[in-house]
Amino acid sequence: TPRNVPLTTLQLMLHRTPEIMRWLQARVGLPFPYTLKYYQFVAPELPSAMENVTLTTWGSDYLLNAVWAQEYGPSTESINVHEMAHSYFGNSVGIAFWDHAWLKEGWANYMECCWQEDKYGEDAFAYMLHRNGKLYMKECEHLYVRPLVTRVYDSSWDLYDQHLYRGGSRRIHSLRCLLGDHVFWPAV
Repeated sequence: TPRNVPLTTLQLMLHRTPEIMRWLQARVGLPFPYTLKYYQFVAPELPSAMENVTLTTWGSDYLLNAVWAQEYGPSTESINVHEMAHSYFGNSVGIAFWDHAWLKEGWANYMECCWQEDKYGEDAFAYMLHRNGKLYMKECEHLYVRPLVTRVYDSSWDLYDQHLYRGGSRRIHSLRCLLGDHVFWPAV
């Protein structure tokens, strides 16, 4: 963007997309699966953000102005990392059965944590891991406990909870700690 020209709402929301794509490639050690055809669009009817092969859809609630970008920009950035991470975890490498949906959502959530680690430092990483643990444990303490991998559900949407996202992410981090970065990242 030329100097002194204000960023548009879309630019405020998605300006880090090329940087995130480069970071994902470096972190995972593989070319971005959909570099030649990766799109993002925003529509008012959409309730959230959602990955699709070669495309991320966003609800218009994520649009930012200069004031909102100060408060919500980091959250939108993290969601952008999450949805783009699905290009590796969930789209390129898929799951055979819904009972393993934690692999795609846990990995996407963990990549959000790793973005925090690389972009904002160890404290930001530790805070996100801590926050994930609190959200996961709150669900366990106040709502229910279930195995991370389960075939007991009425609809696949029943699995999309804190166990899947935050619980999966915490387990992936535990594996990283057990193996060490020198084994973990090359294995990824």
